[in-house]
Amino acid sequence: MCTAKPMTALEANTPLQTDQANQRKNTKSRLGSFIYPMRILGYAFAITSLLSFYYLFYTPTLLVWIYSSVIFIYPHVAFYLYKRSGFHREVEFNTLVFDMFLIGILSAFLHFSPIFALPYVIANSASNFASNGPRLFFQGLLAFGVGVLLGILLIGFQFHYQYQVWVSIPSYVYLLLAAHYIGFISYSKGSVLRKTKQLTEEQNVELIQQKEELEALNQDIQHKHIALSKANKSIRDSISYAKHIQGAILPRLEIIQSIFPTHFIFYQPRDIVGGDFYWVHEQQGLKILVVADCTGHGVPGAFMSLIGQMFLEETVVKQQVTNPAEVLTLMHQKVSRFLNQKYNGNQDGMDMAMVAYHTEDQCLHFAGAKSSLLYTQDGEIQKCKGCLFSIGHENYSVPVTFQQHCIQIAPNTRFYLYSDGFHDQFGGEHKKRLGSKRFARLLNDTQHLSLTEQGHQLTQFFHQWRDNGLDAQMDDVLVFGVEIKSENSNQTL
Repeated sequence: MCTAKPMTALEANTPLQTDQANQRKNTKSRLGSFIYPMRILGYAFAITSLLSFYYLFYTPTLLVWIYSSVIFIYPHVAFYLYKRSGFHREVEFNTLVFDMFLIGILSAFLHFSPIFALPYVIANSASNFASNGPRLFFQGLLAFGVGVLLGILLIGFQFHYQYQVWVSIPSYVYLLLAAHYIGFISYSKGSVLRKTKQLTEEQNVELIQQKEELEALNQDIQHKHIALSKANKSIRDSISYAKHIQGAILPRLEIIQSIFPTHFIFYQPRDIVGGDFYWVHEQQGLKILVVADCTGHGVPGAFMSLIGQMFLEETVVKQQVTNPAEVLTLMHQKVSRFLNQKYNGNQDGMDMAMVAYHTEDQCLHFAGAKSSLLYTQDGEIQKCKGCLFSIGHENYSVPVTFQQHCIQIAPNTRFYLYSDGFHDQFGGEHKKRLGSKRFARLLNDTQHLSLTEQGHQLTQFFHQWRDNGLDAQMDDVLVFGVEIKSENSNQTL
């Protein structure tokens, strides 16, 4: 009758909680091995006390024998239900409450004799309190009261004060055993708590060590982050200063304005500095415009752009070569020789488009190294393709030559030189490449705007095409637009 259910295992997966659960499982097995024999022994003592009491002071009645039979069978039924439930706590708690109900009936059969009945009440109430605290204790007292009332209804109320020492021995032996069993329950729970505390302390030590290691690692990461931030800032500051240098080398706005009064420039490097550049020059009525797209972007592209501008100055200004095809040929030779491409396999270079406009004959001379010219004629966009060769590279199987085109210009004609960054940009609803055809159609659809407004429209379109700047820019972008206007007999740019 004096039984207890082990503590419930925590539903967790941590090593500490798993160890605790295993300990409680082992405790359950140890306690569970006492449930069945302790209940059999307890009710055997109760039957002995009951029959001894009646043979000594009274005569056993049919109800006494029926009750004795019930409590003789009950331990086996209770343990079967307990085992079938998988040793569930609530089943054992309910069994302990029912034990108190049977003790209440036993007390009535023993006529509430303190010598015979009280030890069973004390032992089982204490066992209930040790098993699950006040809740089970008060539930047991309530069941005891119900059993007492049922016993009074069956045999009536009578208080017996006589006793024989030998008859009271079973009840007090049971009380002695119950006391030790309650002590065993308390020790088992305390053992679990002690081991849990020990495991918790060991886990805490391990967690503290891990925390210290993480703090040290975090400090190391912070120091490296600070060092990387400083290095990054130094690099960005250097590149930003290089941007000022590159910007200073590009033609000044007033020079461009004096040569091409009506123009727009959409220039947007992918990084702080870029490999696209433009170059203008005027001499003896000849207006020259060059747009180039160097290999790479960022710092490598910027280096190549400096090389390109340097050789343009040397070829056009110093050597006085102004024929576009000849200029591209000389540029190819100089870049290849400067980079030692014949010997080291270097493949760097640049795509370049060059126009030379003669104000007297109204002819636009164009040559392109893997670059094309777009211009308006009869209200439609026309395209003049450049050669398939780039400037630089020594791996061509045929001699590098550039073809020159002469385009007769009508009044109010616009022409555009550009790198491939605009039409190679991915974006739009389906994140696809814009393409050269759509780029030409965009220029054609905006011909009704002034050239300045058209430049703004291109800038806005490019931003929207990149999902308002959310999509990464793929390459440097450069579009240079010029409008040729007529004033009476004089043609001006």
